[in-house]
Amino acid sequence: MRQRVTIMPGERFGGWTVIKEVSPNRWGQTMMLCKCKCGKKCKVGSSVLRRGESSKCVECRRVWIRNNARRLYNFRIESCDD
Repeated sequence: MRQRVTIMPGERFGGWTVIKEVSPNRWGQTMMLCKCKCGKKCKVGSSVLRRGESSKCVECRRVWIRNNARRLYNFRIESCDD
């Protein structure tokens, strides 16, 4: 059986800081109340945090994409020219 890894309040995962554990979602997954570096609070799954699948809230992700869209687009065009 796999060992369960506990996530403690105050731990950081990317831009998230864990505040506390909240009630599980409807599939029984452990959820954490986290605070993004921008100040927004959201529920994030503990397995998602451990695997690194989420590093910031939706608003921060949109800002990052907006600021990096040209660089990302140019990278895709250059990689297709090969």
